[in-house]
Amino acid sequence: MRLHKRYVAITGAAVAVLALTAGCSSEADGADASGGQGAASGGQEPGAQAVDGPTLPEWTLGPLDEIMNEIHGWDATDAMSAEDHMAQFDYDNQRREEFIAACMAELGFDYIPNTNNVSIMISDGSQLSVPLNSRQFAETYGFGISTDPWGHDSISRDYGEWEDPNAALTEAMSEAELNAYIEALWGAATEPDEDGNWPEWDPANAGCSGAAFLEYPGTITIGAVDIDQFAALQDEVWGLWEVAENDPRVVSARAQLDSCLAPFGIDRHISEAMWSQWSEMNWGSDELWQNWDFDAYPEGPVFDPDPADIADFTEREIANAVAFFDCSLETNVDQILMDVNYEIQQDFVNLHQAELDAWLEHANSTR
Repeated sequence: MRLHKRYVAITGAAVAVLALTAGCSSEADGADASGGQGAASGGQEPGAQAVDGPTLPEWTLGPLDEIMNEIHGWDATDAMSAEDHMAQFDYDNQRREEFIAACMAELGFDYIPNTNNVSIMISDGSQLSVPLNSRQFAETYGFGISTDPWGHDSISRDYGEWEDPNAALTEAMSEAELNAYIEALWGAATEPDEDGNWPEWDPANAGCSGAAFLEYPGTITIGAVDIDQFAALQDEVWGLWEVAENDPRVVSARAQLDSCLAPFGIDRHISEAMWSQWSEMNWGSDELWQNWDFDAYPEGPVFDPDPADIADFTEREIANAVAFFDCSLETNVDQILMDVNYEIQQDFVNLHQAELDAWLEHANSTR
């Protein structure tokens, strides 16, 4: 299939945006977007078995976390099953694809709705056999990177081999026609800045696909989050992460954690580093994909990691996770981070309650 490189890259990004993993690895290496840690709860998951042995403090939602979850449409007490969430994703995607088809038609292009373009992995936590915040979890699953503790391999929706329903249309186009088609669908091409950083995706400038997300945000409430009238408030919410990181209590706790981890040859960013290693091992680096010659090799790079390499990775992952757990317990870093984050969140809510209420009201009106 003859596809422009930018078309292939953006298609992959669109699929990645829709991937959802409800189970998250507990880490003391960063606050969430609202300045708290609650959204990445490290507490005992539903269905997890009680175990003997040490556990870290259970991370619960802070006051701003709860409000932001409502704005984004994320319910921490959601009783929907993984299957129900998958069905909702399918429904939302169907509406967006039909909107894209109508939008493209208005611009003079044919577009066949692509209902097989999402990758979904949703877990309700019931697959866990031990609490996420326990040492036994670290001993058994490490950080949950290569070990699949949530059973994603068994619950992810099987859509079969992906096929682009519009392939025949695009293959028959001239280069000029294809470029016009791509721009109508995805928006004008963007370029990285002088530091190599790509601009954030703006649905308002992302062609018919972006317009579809604004019209039908569904589970991914981009329209509710990125609306101009709340942009300043949103920036302040994101900025709370930096406020928390610069708090002297957090700086001290981070330093103590790194000092404890140093004899093991790791630091507090080890989970992130191992995720990057795992990603490159199985899917390649961003640089590889960005520079791949899809015209000459349209199928893209192929990855088939050696089982021995995977086994070695898992062994290192578990050893590092156990060391991370022990040091987190010794330094009490999780409790310190949670206390600071909750304090910052409550101060922010007290100061901006009316604005947050207005944002939530607007978000609800778009759903």
